[in-house]
Amino acid sequence: MPTPNIAVTTMINRYTTLLFLIIALNTDVIAQESFELTTEDRQIIHYATQDYNICVQQNAVQQLDNFADIRRVAAEAVQLCEHQLKELKVKLAGTVNAEYYSGLERHIKNRAIRKLLPLLMFEKSSRQAASDKG
Repeated sequence: MPTPNIAVTTMINRYTTLLFLIIALNTDVIAQESFELTTEDRQIIHYATQDYNICVQQNAVQQLDNFADIRRVAAEAVQLCEHQLKELKVKLAGTVNAEYYSGLERHIKNRAIRKLLPLLMFEKSSRQAASDKG
């Protein structure tokens, strides 16, 4: 049986030590960045999202006659309800980091718009059909 080369063994030991050091450092960073949302925080997010969706839908329907393009209507409605997301950010300030909140805010806005656009198309076509009849 050939004896292992001392240089190779030393190099393997160094790589193994380096690997364990990297894992230990990454685990510490991950532990610092990870957090658990409490049930109360989840409820706050849930109710704030519901309120935001209602605000966006109501404002969009009110703004529908002001713009020809429903995407502009959606953008205006999102802007008019921005204050609700700022309130949510204040409520979650001590619980979540800025990166998590940024992703959450994007998700809430995108989901609201995805739900809103079909509603606006239907509402606009209904109004158009009603005006064509009258």
